[in-house]
Amino acid sequence: MKIAFVVMGYLPNDRGGVPIYIDKLRREILQKNIKSIVLCEKRTTNDVSDTDSGVYYINNPLINLIPPFRQFGFLLGLLLSFNIIFREKPTHFHGHTSFYGGYQSILLGLIYKKPIIVTCHGIDKQGRLYFLYKKADCIIYQIESTYKNLLSYKLPRSKLIEVPNCIDISELDLFSQSSNFIYLARFDDMKNPHLVLETARLSKKLQLQVKFTLIGEGRLFDEIKIHSTNNMVLTGKLSKVEDYLKIVRPMGYLAVSKIENYSSTSLLEMINYGIPVIATNVGETTKLITNENGFVCDLTPESVVEQIQLILKHPDIAKSKANKLKQIIVNQYSMTTMIYKHVQIYSILST
Repeated sequence: MKIAFVVMGYLPNDRGGVPIYIDKLRREILQKNIKSIVLCEKRTTNDVSDTDSGVYYINNPLINLIPPFRQFGFLLGLLLSFNIIFREKPTHFHGHTSFYGGYQSILLGLIYKKPIIVTCHGIDKQGRLYFLYKKADCIIYQIESTYKNLLSYKLPRSKLIEVPNCIDISELDLFSQSSNFIYLARFDDMKNPHLVLETARLSKKLQLQVKFTLIGEGRLFDEIKIHSTNNMVLTGKLSKVEDYLKIVRPMGYLAVSKIENYSSTSLLEMINYGIPVIATNVGETTKLITNENGFVCDLTPESVVEQIQLILKHPDIAKSKANKLKQIIVNQYSMTTMIYKHVQIYSILST
């Protein structure tokens, strides 16, 4: 068995290199005599292919195109990987992230007629990735059912396996009663920064003593900045988000995506830091965030403000909910837990 980890287009990893999770997972499965390679896109001068370790950096000149032109970069990355795949002959494809790494792994699996595994941030039933799932005639499994079915040998090996994202658990607790609410995401339509802008305007109109800190960059950044109100701070992209959050000490995190994104890296990290979450009631987001462990809202500024007011009025309850949510992350989405389950899955698939 040889797994090709497809992490091309892995946008959060702008510093280059193989994601920590994939690196740790490769070390674990190697102990089970399961070989692997990694397909990345070259982002820095330090990104140099090492064929001995099975790490390949593809020099894709179109990698930084913005939507809708990013698809050209995605396709070029796919084409540039063909010669590596032909030489290495992987038996399985594992796409890391539900976006371009996911697309590429599915297409490569279809082209080479190999099983596909995708690490997902939540399935958008209306999105392009789900369209590819249907084209691949794949059954979508969540991690728990996948894990249990594999252990009992019930899972058809020709089907796609979907597992969620994960993070390294931290002991940091960054919650405070600062009345500062954080948005950490790309500034694009999918991540919905316009809702944060509308929420800030409504909060100002209602004379709520709150501040909104928006961290990130993207196509809509300039537009949001031009129309921002004086209760908003736009930091742009930060190289060390954790250090900044230690200073800001937020009271809540706004997970206001338009699509179901229940295990995005930024969401898991905010939960990991003990910060209460306000999440839009979209798709399968409520599989993780409920009113028992967070604050669920509709896609309207009125609904978001209502949840903000609840946190302001009952900070102890908000913190209690955040602690419950973190325990779920520790049990189900920690890097240690997910690597263990991956190793078990790969071990069974290799027999």
